[in-house]
Order: sequence, then structure tokens, then C-alpha cells
Amino acid sequence: MSFTVSSTIGGVTNLTYKAKNIGANNLKLRIEGTAVGQNITYIINGETQQAWIYAAGQWLDMSSTFSSYWSTWSESLSGYQESLSGWTSGTYTSPDGSVTISNIQVDPTLDDSLFVH
Repeated sequence: MSFTVSSTIGGVTNLTYKAKNIGANNLKLRIEGTAVGQNITYIINGETQQAWIYAAGQWLDMSSTFSSYWSTWSESLSGYQESLSGWTSGTYTSPDGSVTISNIQVDPTLDDSLFVH
């Protein structure tokens, strides 16, 4: 699965999620884009239980705190799945701002190399 989230809630964020093996313990996530004005990439690999962040031109191994990254980002993905069970592109608004979901691809071919740094 692949989709883009643009949000004005809590600051402007534009992130593209790429997920493989959804619903399994070997879920692999790659989240990349701009958050709080900074380009960033997260890789959370449930198969290897590794987490990496690419920011300020370097990769940082965050695997010692894998559980925290796993909880945050796998729950984020689950939340989007639950809220958008029909997987329709569009803008959703709340009193706090708006979230736009676009570029939805269900079952795209995602190479395993996307999920390693």
C-alpha cells in the first residue's frame, strides 16, 4: 500500500506512507516527506525489528528504541486504514485543520530495498 498524507494539523506535514505485509508482524514501513519544515525518512522494519531515520543528510539507527517507533507508526497506519476503510482520495476537515489523502495505491509492487537504509 502507498498513499500520501498532507496535514495542517499541528503544523504543515506532507508524508508518503509505503507499507508491505500489512496486518502481519513482519510489517515494513517507509514514511518520507516533510514534517515541521524538515525533509525526513523513517524506515520501520518489523521483520528485522530495526528503525532508521534519515534527517539532516544522515541515517540514524534508532533500533534500540524500535518498540516506540513500531507503536507510533504502525498505529498511525492502522488509524488511516480504519478511518479511510473505503480508501478514497479527498480532504477531511476538523476544527484543528485538514488532512488530504491522495495518491492511494493498493497492492503496489514495493521492493524490499525500500525498507532498508
